[in-house]
Amino acid sequence: MICTLYCRIREALGDLLRRRFSALSALLLFSASAAFAAEGEVRLGDMARAAREAGPSSLPAASAPGGIVAWLASSEAAPAPCATPLVDRLTAGEPTEGTRAVLALLAHGPGDQRVVPTRDGRFTIHIQATPSGRDIDPEWVARVAEALVTSRSYLTATLGWPDPAPGPDRVHVFVTRLGAGLEGFLLPSPGVRGARGIVIDSGLTRDRILPAVLHQAAHLSLADFGAAPEWWSEATASFLAFEGSGDRDAQRGAIAARLEHAADGLDTDLTSAMQGGLLFPLFLSERASDPSIVRQIWQAQKDLRVEPLAAADAVLRRRLGMPIEQALRELAVWNLFTGRRDDGAHYPSARDLPEAPLTAVAGTVPGNAGPLDPLAPTGTLALRLPADRLRGSLTFGIEARGGHPGADLLVFYRSEGMRPVLVPVDLDSGTATVAVPWTDALEAWIVLRNQATAAEEGSTRFDVRFDLDARAPFDLAAFSATTLGRGIVLEWTTAAERGLLGWNIYRSESPSGPFVRLNGVAVPAYGDGGADVGYLFADDAVRPGRRYYYQVEGLTSLGLAERSHTASARVETAR
Repeated sequence: MICTLYCRIREALGDLLRRRFSALSALLLFSASAAFAAEGEVRLGDMARAAREAGPSSLPAASAPGGIVAWLASSEAAPAPCATPLVDRLTAGEPTEGTRAVLALLAHGPGDQRVVPTRDGRFTIHIQATPSGRDIDPEWVARVAEALVTSRSYLTATLGWPDPAPGPDRVHVFVTRLGAGLEGFLLPSPGVRGARGIVIDSGLTRDRILPAVLHQAAHLSLADFGAAPEWWSEATASFLAFEGSGDRDAQRGAIAARLEHAADGLDTDLTSAMQGGLLFPLFLSERASDPSIVRQIWQAQKDLRVEPLAAADAVLRRRLGMPIEQALRELAVWNLFTGRRDDGAHYPSARDLPEAPLTAVAGTVPGNAGPLDPLAPTGTLALRLPADRLRGSLTFGIEARGGHPGADLLVFYRSEGMRPVLVPVDLDSGTATVAVPWTDALEAWIVLRNQATAAEEGSTRFDVRFDLDARAPFDLAAFSATTLGRGIVLEWTTAAERGLLGWNIYRSESPSGPFVRLNGVAVPAYGDGGADVGYLFADDAVRPGRRYYYQVEGLTSLGLAERSHTASARVETAR
């Protein structure tokens, strides 16, 4: 009989498992962890701390593994369907009596009712007794066996990832009742490649078998690259299951939690959001138009012995000429165009993803968007400011402290529909002032980022202020269109110009447009002084008997445009 890691742990810690549950110890541990559970935000670090501080007699020995995970989270259910990050966290740290007992309880279960090998001979399924003692449906077991074979083929033959069952020994898969919403996890490893086993919940519905099995098979495949941060392993395993099984609906909650807690950064240990980290490898895959870029980052991580973001930087620079800071900047924008905001230019099927939150900012001018919570490294925060049809330019003042700050403005104009204009904000000095034309604006999104990629670089705090300048980018004192001979002359005068580079002239045969640009080269602007400035433009390409409608457009130093009101003139028919 093969002595797996499962039975070795059970035998070594059997005396611990026979101890009775201590109500007093449980109450003390619950009190210590109640703070993070009270808000419904269970963090992996808090669960690991609860395990380390637990006495073996305080653990609910009679509970199924899902009950143990839920108990560590001080909740009624497991905070996430995969417990592999928890197992990895517990095995990576210095072992305590409590962590040994928790790992033993996760591995502990009733004896095998029967053993079934998969048709490729690479997995051995150990079917364990259900709480009721009834045997598991053979058809259900057959689906698990086929899911294991399919997952291995998909990961290796289709995607080129390491074999999750490389041999020579078979991978042991334990099917048992996990409970509390837990779907599966990898057994703790003694440090030997291939020695880990998979635990799968016997209560999975048939539509959940392939996603759950593929997720754990992906974790086995990733183990070939060596140790990695839990967030990155869970994000990648979720991405592979997401793409391979079409598991869209089941991941909506995790993706929503990830978008809701974007300020935490990629390296989050919020258990509800860790699987939603799949958006990062999904972004990399789509941005490079090549899913293998995610595997290349894992390989670079192993070869260069660096952290995931440093490996991503090396691969992205080589493949796309893009540093990781630029990738994180684009990721922050991509994550905003989900749900009803899908514009067809970012994630595929983004409309099926949860809608990213935008923090509403009161449109009272002048005003500020504060106070704002700090952003962890790689964290982001998006604010939404409605325009409310105010004439002039809105000036944004942004101040940042700590970390590696970055910011962008996405301004939506009526003339552009739902296509935003991206306005970069230079925060190299820690402060920036940016003025954008506001008369034709619908709203602006203020995207704040901490571009730091390491925890030691610290968090970033932002202050955002905004004020309206009714005389910017220009204050139009007069604008007229006059017939002169066989042409039309446009004349406009500005009482003020601020940050204006030039002018464009537009014409239409209808007051509602569409307006077509007439000039090939922008007319230079001469303002920014205290005196009025006048301009002339002659339009000779007109036909007699028609009325034409004109607008002039001022261009700012940022390349943004502000349109004037409409003037019109009619060319009389020659007699």
